[in-house]
Formats: sequence, C-alpha cells, structure tokens
Amino acid sequence: MRQKLELTIQPKLILTPEMQVSLEVLSAPLMELREMVDRELLENPFLEELPPPTDAYYPEEDEQPWWERLPSKEPSLSDDLVQQVAVLPVFSEKERKILIGIAKNINSEGFLTLEPQHLAHEMGVSLEYLEKLRKKFMELVDPPGCGALNAEEYLRFQLEQIGVEPEENMEAQVRQLVDRGYVFKPYPAWGRGEAEIGYVEPDAFVVKVGATYQVYLNERYTPRLVLNENYRSLLYQKDLDSDTLEFLKAKMKRSVALMKAIEQRNKTLRRTVEAIVEFEKEFLDKGPAYLKPLTLREVSEKIDLHVSTVSRVVNAKYVHTPYGTFPLKFFFEDKGFQIKRRIKEIIDSEDKTKPLSDSAIARLLKEEGFDIARRTVAKYREELGIPSSSKRRVRNAGNNNRKKR
Repeated sequence: MRQKLELTIQPKLILTPEMQVSLEVLSAPLMELREMVDRELLENPFLEELPPPTDAYYPEEDEQPWWERLPSKEPSLSDDLVQQVAVLPVFSEKERKILIGIAKNINSEGFLTLEPQHLAHEMGVSLEYLEKLRKKFMELVDPPGCGALNAEEYLRFQLEQIGVEPEENMEAQVRQLVDRGYVFKPYPAWGRGEAEIGYVEPDAFVVKVGATYQVYLNERYTPRLVLNENYRSLLYQKDLDSDTLEFLKAKMKRSVALMKAIEQRNKTLRRTVEAIVEFEKEFLDKGPAYLKPLTLREVSEKIDLHVSTVSRVVNAKYVHTPYGTFPLKFFFEDKGFQIKRRIKEIIDSEDKTKPLSDSAIARLLKEEGFDIARRTVAKYREELGIPSSSKRRVRNAGNNNRKKR
C-alpha cells in the first residue's frame, strides 16, 4: 500500500476581535447594547460616556412613555395572517382585500368571529363568493385551517387535508385514525406559542413632519462613547512594564473598535429604517392593513449593503411608528413566502411548451441562494394551486397539425 500526501486549499474566514465586536454591536437590540456598554465601562478605563445630546428627539409624554408600559410580543395571529395575505401571489387586489377582511376577523384560536353572511355584507360581495375565498384562505395560510367557523368544520378540514372523506359519524372516524397514528388539533392555532411578555425601548422613531416622515434614532439610550485622555496618555509613559503596556494597548484597541462599531450601527440602522419608510409610505399613511412586506434583498439593494448586514440590523430591533411600536421584522416577509412568490414568478415566465420540473425549479432557487429540496418546491407549488409540469405543458400547435396529417 502506498501513502499519498495531498494538499488542499480551503478558503476560511477568520474574524478579528474588531470584526467580532462590530457584528455583536450590529446584531444587539438597543437595551442589550446598553447593558453591553455598561459592563465595558466598568472594565475598561479608556472609555467615558457622554450624556445624550440636548437636541435628541424623544416624544414628550409622562415620566415613562406609554410604549414602555406595553408588553412587547409577536404580532397577533390576526396580524400575522394579514401579513401572509399581503404576499400571496395567487390573488387579485380585489380578492386580497376580502382575504384581509377575513384575516382581521380571526380570533386567537384561528376561528372566524363573524358569520360569513355578515362579513359578505360588510365586504359588499355575495356569500358564495366570500365562501369560495374563505375555503382557499384556509388552505394557504399558516397555520392551515385558520378561518374555520367552528371546531366541527376544522375537523372536517383536517380529514380532507389527509385525503379522507369525512363521514357522518366523524367522531368515530377520527378515533380510528388516531389509533393509526394520525394527529388532530382542536383548533387551528393549537401549539402556536404565546410570546413571552417583556418591555421594549424603540431603537428608532418614525415621525410625520408636515407631509414627510422623519427617522430619529433613540439617542436617549444609545451610548455615546469617548476616550479618556488621562488613561490614553499612559500609553506614552516610558516606565511601564511590558505586561501593563500590552494590557493597556488591548483595552485601547477594544475601546476604538467599540466606538466605531456603535457609530456604524447607528448609520446602518438609520439607512435601513429610512429605506423601510420609503417602501412603506402607504402603511404609514393608512395603517397595518396596507403593509407590503419587503424582502431583505430589496432593502439591501436600496441602501447598497450586503443582505447579511441588513439581516443583522433588522434582528431584534424595534421602531416606533404612528401606529405603534413594531419589530423591524414585521416589515419583512417570511422566507417561505419569499420562496412561494419566486416559484410563482419562475413558473409564470417559463416556456409553456417545456415547463420546468420541480427539480429544475429547486436548482434555480439554489442558484439564487434558497437552499430548498424538490419535495418542498412541490409542496409550495401545490399550496399555490399550480399544477405539475406535465399538466402545465401546452403542446405546440404546429406539432399537433403535423400529427393530424
């Protein structure tokens, strides 16, 4: 047996301490950043903090602003469903408005709170038309089945989803299926975890000034750091031993890195929120029902930053708007919906005489950065109501004529 020595070169990104500080600061929500800096001020003699600027924007309220007293939580199920409807690509604007009306009348369990007749009258459509859209809504949203009228209809929906025709005695039918390992939920939102209650301080404020919206960072809590000149001068003393000098240099280096990271965080956060404001003017003018969820790529291209940078700055940050305080992620569509929208776009633009298979679509999506399996493409395609490639194929008229001759 012969031994063979092979050398391989693999690219590897090594994060310097400065880069680690920058990423940590960029990703941190405001109050977490505040705690991080407070700890650093206790340990690092080179750093001093300035008071907030006298002209810093902060709404004039009671001693404790009203949004600080509100529990911060994930969007309600109804709000979440409104966001989902906003990006479903298979509906016209008229249908979308009706679906938003359905979503806004769904309770925390996932059931419709208004009688369909009443809702149809409010929306100015026929009951038959509304029911057709409601059934489609139940199939497409997550959790599936939201919009059901009651537990019985939801149970019937679950049976149909697994390909079982509901029988008159559904209770016995379900019991048999449970014995065979099937799982049934009592209501659509079963298992949807409740957000842990806490309190938030907005990272930024969006304020209407005249006819435009201005973005202000929360400078009351954002740290403003400077170097302590007395300690800085120690670096130039000649009687320091090498260990002390190395310690001081390390602290000085970290101080500069932290100051630069906070400055960069502020710039990136401001640019990101300003881009969101520009995209979401209709939401700011009319309210959450007019939200048009964005993709990270849209914002990254707008402000000329990498998608990963925008993703970090959006993470766990909050913005106060005329309609309340929202996590920045509220303005971005779920990745699953981004993929669904892209699948729809790919299929719409394909050659109808040679439609793309699910595997081909999966390969295209992977080239665009979506790591997705063929079976997931098939699942999303079916949820969008799009048939398989064999059923989408349109035969060439010329070929058909030749066959007939």
